[in-house]
Order: sequence, then C-alpha cells, then structure tokens
Amino acid sequence: MARQRQEIKDSITNPFITNARIVALYGLQAGLTFLQQFSLLSLENNLFDVVTDAMLSLESLWDIFRAEITAEMAKQQPHTKAWYQGKALGFMLGVPLINDTDVFDTAGLTDEAIEAAKVVKQAAAVKLISNNGYGILRLKVATAAPDGTLQPVPAEQFAALKYYILEKVVDAGTQVVVTTAVADKLRLHLDIYYSPLILNPEGERLDGTDDTPVQNALDQFLQSIEFNGTLNLNKLERDLIDIEGVQEAHRTLAASKYGDYEYEHTGVPNVGAIDVFRVADGGYLVMDDLQINWIVAE
Repeated sequence: MARQRQEIKDSITNPFITNARIVALYGLQAGLTFLQQFSLLSLENNLFDVVTDAMLSLESLWDIFRAEITAEMAKQQPHTKAWYQGKALGFMLGVPLINDTDVFDTAGLTDEAIEAAKVVKQAAAVKLISNNGYGILRLKVATAAPDGTLQPVPAEQFAALKYYILEKVVDAGTQVVVTTAVADKLRLHLDIYYSPLILNPEGERLDGTDDTPVQNALDQFLQSIEFNGTLNLNKLERDLIDIEGVQEAHRTLAASKYGDYEYEHTGVPNVGAIDVFRVADGGYLVMDDLQINWIVAE
C-alpha cells in the first residue's frame, strides 16, 4: 500500500539531515527536523517535494497494478464464483468457439465487434442450498438498454447464453441455474423535512433549476448499487440529507417485491418489508411506488 506523503518525505529528509557531511556543510543542529532548519521556499525543500511526489505517484500506480492483477487472478481460477461471472460477461453472441474449448474465436474481429457481441453487461454468481441440501450456483445476468438502464437478456440471446454456460462451461457434477429477470420493484414512503428557503412544498427548487431533486437523487442511488449488491436504507437517508434544501429524511415504509409476490408478502427471502438491507432477487431495483410527505423544517 502506498505510504502517506509525509511518511515518504520523512524517509528522504531524515537521512539527509543526519548525514555527517550534510550536517557539517550546512551547520545543522541535532534534534531539529528538516523543516525546522530549511525554509518551505528553499531549493532543498522543493527538490525533496518533487522526489516525494514522484515516489507517491509510483507507489499509487503499483497499488492500482496490484489490485488489477489480484482481480484478474481471481477471475482465472476455474470454477470459482468470479470465474463463472467472468464466463457470463465474456459470452459473445454469434461468435463461434474454438474447437473443443469454451473460448470464443475472435480472430479477425475488431475490438468494437467483440464488445458489440457481448450481450451480458452485468453478472453475479450466488451460491444457494437446495431443499435437498445440495449446493446450487445461481448465475444472475442482465443486459443494458442504450441509455445504460439494466434489463433482462432477450429470450433468444438468453437461450444461447444458457446453452453456452450449461453445455460448454459447467463441469460434470456442478448444478448451475442461469437466470435473467426484470428489476425488483421498490416501494418507499418518506418524510422529508425541507428548508422553505430552497424548496417549495412539492420539493421543487425555488430557483427553478430542478423540479425533482430528491427523486433524481433516489434514482441515482439505486443505479449506484452494484449488480446484486445490497440496498442500505440508512445510507440512502444519509445521502438524501446531502441534497441542498433537505434537512432530514426518514423512511416510514420500505418494501420490495419481484415476480408474482406482493409487497405485503412474508416468509420469502428478499420480499416484503425492508428493515435496513435488501438484495434484489433479479440483481437490481427500480422505484415503483414513491410517496414523499414534505414537512417544513423548524
């Protein structure tokens, strides 16, 4: 991990001010720090700042490189969840496989053509336990509309993807279920305490720059949750308070549903009332029922 800037600079300046020749040349005093003996505007300090910044940049780049290599190595480990996720994301529609492999033959294809063939834009592998006690790997996938909005993989493309995963990727004895679904629906009722100097009773900015600042922030928050990630309602409330004009935000009701379930359903994982956390069954959420009670902040 990259060191703090001051730590790097100290590692350079401390040996400098304790070097016998430097001490004699500059007439330095033992026990004093570098900055106690050299001005911030001195040539020596500026030189050490340049070296420090260069070393900090290099160490930061090494951190990025290490993280990328670690992530890539995780993807390359066969039959892990990350590996299955990578296989789904790497699926290419209409591109043949190299004989006797699960690798697509991209010879002669441009980078643009390769990206266009990748229909799966988000994927997540989840380990489940079946009713009979056997482990099942559920592979959730989604594609995206031109505007980036997630949506189910179309039926024809999904059939090709399932064939690839189940017939070419999965090894013998492993039970994998591939799913794609519309977004889970979210019901959210809020009490929003607002400043009448910035917002009107409908939550519109008085300066006319934004008629739905809270609603826009809610949409952005849902989109920021990684695929198959966890909705955190406490974090949502904290984010709403950051909106100019919003003094407090409290949820009075929160629930989600998918498939044929209703918001009031109980006894099924990831359906019904939400306490704090919720993982969407389909991997992503959309706002379905938003009700805001606007209250003037005292």
